[in-house]
Amino acid sequence: MYTELKELINFLAIYMHHRIPRRRICLFMESYSNHLAGRFLGKWKPEEPEYG
Repeated sequence: MYTELKELINFLAIYMHHRIPRRRICLFMESYSNHLAGRFLGKWKPEEPEYG
């Protein structure tokens, strides 16, 4: 789960690189990754990908 979240956050940071100041991107990456990790903590089932 953490690998997938890390890749998503890195993709979004690269996409926003030229549009938003670096400091705001870092703050966004940190807060959004914490939010997503908390949301999927008990629901992520890598052995059953069709269920999340």
